[in-house]
Amino acid sequence: MEILYKIVHGNSCVHYIYNMKTTLFFCVILVLASCIPPVAPNTSVGDTLLATDSVIVQSFEIAQVRPEIDSMNTNWSKGLKAGDVSQIMKLYDERAHLLPDGDYYYDGLKQIETYWISTMNYTRDMQIQTTSLEGNEDVLYETGLAYKTILKESQLTGDTSKYVTVWKKQPEGGYKVMTSMWNNMPGRK
Repeated sequence: MEILYKIVHGNSCVHYIYNMKTTLFFCVILVLASCIPPVAPNTSVGDTLLATDSVIVQSFEIAQVRPEIDSMNTNWSKGLKAGDVSQIMKLYDERAHLLPDGDYYYDGLKQIETYWISTMNYTRDMQIQTTSLEGNEDVLYETGLAYKTILKESQLTGDTSKYVTVWKKQPEGGYKVMTSMWNNMPGRK
């Protein structure tokens, strides 16, 4: 085939090298494709199945933990509204990080607690709306919107932030916040 290519296109070294690169590329693709395990019948892309003899076990489903995450977000909002920092702190992993908009990087429970105590001086309420929850059994990441009521110049006003929260599965079960970051939406006064 290479000899035929040389005869038809002349003895150009550029054409010869191009043909070799293309052939090598397709060989690598074929080798990689042969390494992909076959998909079991009655499964869709994204399902992970573990087979042992004739037993098939379905993989982790986000829908299984969504109620738990929603409940923790509700408890967080209740803790903030009640001024109960201990209720908020129960949700954080001991090595958690907090990255609020326009503020410092808070590392660990003591720094995060200090942040929330100072925030309670002006934040009166916050409702959390999860827009997505993705991940696996060990680590989840949540995105959404937070609707805040804050005290500004002796008046209550609304404010909206977009956020990302990373939840880490704990050895004793359940999840805790490992990292939380948010930015205020445009148009903030």
